[in-house]
Amino acid sequence: MSGGGDPLFAFTKEIQAAVNGVVKGIEPDLLSGALARDALVLCHKEIQSVNTEKVVIVG
Repeated sequence: MSGGGDPLFAFTKEIQAAVNGVVKGIEPDLLSGALARDALVLCHKEIQSVNTEKVVIVG
């Protein structure tokens, strides 16, 4: 079952990934620090693009 963009389904998957990570003693890829960092960088680049009204290179 995919969830079809349902934010509640996505949140449930994130919580389950956290629980599984604690149980297994591993950092889930879905909740990794690197993924969070990359998401913040992307958000910053989006803001920069909107503020400058120019294309911003990501990468």
